[in-house]
Amino acid sequence: MQRILLALDSRGHADAAAGVVRGWLAHDLRVRVVMLYVTEMVRGRFPGPRLPMSYEREVAQAIEERMMTDVFRPYSSRVQFIHRNGFSVSQVICATAQELRCEMIVLGGSPPRGLWRWFGYDIPKDVLQRASVSVAVIRPSESKTLVVKHFRTAKTNTGSVRDEQCPDG
Repeated sequence: MQRILLALDSRGHADAAAGVVRGWLAHDLRVRVVMLYVTEMVRGRFPGPRLPMSYEREVAQAIEERMMTDVFRPYSSRVQFIHRNGFSVSQVICATAQELRCEMIVLGGSPPRGLWRWFGYDIPKDVLQRASVSVAVIRPSESKTLVVKHFRTAKTNTGSVRDEQCPDG
């Protein structure tokens, strides 16, 4: 039996990772999945979660319901959901994987942008450095919008003008 830890977030990066894990579930009956959602706690003057705990529980329940009904419905007997709290998301992910004896950690993510990049806040990178098991970081495919300009090329036999798309925008 292979146990996989699927780390989820509320920003939607986990959708691509969940799709990959679902494919593994479909192809191998020995695979078991533990979905993990981590509430990050804050240290300092006002310790506690970044957002109210009741809100974090609602977010965790919404993620669990969506994943169980939309993504993992046919495989619900082999999928489990856990919600944990911690000061370091990457540390909680690695500790949970070790505690549950998972052979692999799968998480979705994209490179940090804006202020997160300047502060060095990159959970996938931290998990890769800390983990004692295999880690797969699934990057979501970003659909780049292609701006297509129309231009007139040549007159057809009927005298009308034919429009074609210019691929280089």
